[in-house]
Amino acid sequence: MADDAIVSLAVIPFADQYVFSVLSNSTLSDLFFNPTSKELSFIVSGPQGTAGYVNVTIAKSLIADVRELKVYVDGTEITYNVLPIGESWLLHFTYNHSARYVVINLGPEISLKTQLEIIAILSIIVILGGTFGSLYFLKLRKKKTNGKRINANHFVQVNVLAIVRVYKHPLS
Repeated sequence: MADDAIVSLAVIPFADQYVFSVLSNSTLSDLFFNPTSKELSFIVSGPQGTAGYVNVTIAKSLIADVRELKVYVDGTEITYNVLPIGESWLLHFTYNHSARYVVINLGPEISLKTQLEIIAILSIIVILGGTFGSLYFLKLRKKKTNGKRINANHFVQVNVLAIVRVYKHPLS
């Protein structure tokens, strides 16, 4: 069997889903995904002087912008091809065989500062929405009373007088 016919396949689960698969004519080892840094790493090896390739299938849900994806072989950034396939991206790259350390960076992670900024903006939107909603409600209420200010006690007094008149004894 020729060396080109050797294929290794590794699949790694993340968040109860198989979001990565790695197909190669090299021997694969130490496949690892770091969700904090959004990096997939592994080692490829093969007979010195031969060409190796890797096809990595990555769930689109893990990549915010495929243009920010970076591939490093032994610490050097390399070029790659990427194609959309359903809910995944197919990443393909080549290298010369020997033991190689591959790191695929899926793009910038959302920092804690960015998360806090998003929460702050959403909080401001909720507060402003509540304020404008209350002002709108008060404006509608004012229109219904023709601009007169009516307090809650007025409604209670009117209702009590109506009850007294309805149930007033006929002989009194």
